[in-house]
Amino acid sequence: MKTINIFFIVIATVVAIQANAQQDAITRLFGKYVDDTRFTAVYISPKVFDMISTLTKEQQVKDKELTEVLTNLKGIRILSTETTPKAFFQEALKSLETNKFDLLMQVRDKTENVRFFVRDDGPVVDELILLVGGDNSFTVMSFTGKIDLKKISKLSESINVDGAEHLEKLEK
Repeated sequence: MKTINIFFIVIATVVAIQANAQQDAITRLFGKYVDDTRFTAVYISPKVFDMISTLTKEQQVKDKELTEVLTNLKGIRILSTETTPKAFFQEALKSLETNKFDLLMQVRDKTENVRFFVRDDGPVVDELILLVGGDNSFTVMSFTGKIDLKKISKLSESINVDGAEHLEKLEK
């Protein structure tokens, strides 16, 4: 009996350590820089999306696709800076590549490097990460919830944040 108890304690400890170690890269990045004055940090909580869902059910909203996107989102985090943008882009990129994210798309031109990463559980995307790094700015956006990649581009019209326009690339 003692052996079984020790076995379960060891298993529980291993599971707890793995769960803590798998805290996503963006959460760590936000935690590291949220109070850093070089950054603009935005967090939109699940409560806001619950309120939006309630409001859109009560009122007739013209843009049904945008409403659907917003009601399926559970959170948005945005971190942006104009200070050493290339270094922050590389830091974010390294942390994502070691985590449970898959590269969805990459677009590079003369001034910007844009990468989309996803974390999914089968056909549903649970988290979409947008990384934008250029000569003048760095932005990382994290969208969590049930994300339809065909419809998420609707948010680019609603979010007035540098880099959000890149969401339109997912529609193509």
